[in-house]
Amino acid sequence: MSTKSKILFLMAFMVLVVMLAVQFMTGMWLNLNSILLVVACGLVILAVLLDYRMYWEFLTMRTTKHGMNMGAIIFPAQWDPKLGIHVT
Repeated sequence: MSTKSKILFLMAFMVLVVMLAVQFMTGMWLNLNSILLVVACGLVILAVLLDYRMYWEFLTMRTTKHGMNMGAIIFPAQWDPKLGIHVT
């Protein structure tokens, strides 16, 4: 992961902390919170786009002898078929 992406993720985290602090202090949702949320999401998207090759390589990496890739391993692992719900 590049240094620029790490900085963008850190900035997004700090913006979210500020947004939560404003939310906690005022006790209501302000228009400022919406703006901060959009800025944080934009920073995360920009960080992912800067290193999209790394994420693509990770999700398409072959991990089993049958040729299943990492994306095929991660996403079904989050699903519980008995309950029919997303399990985290």
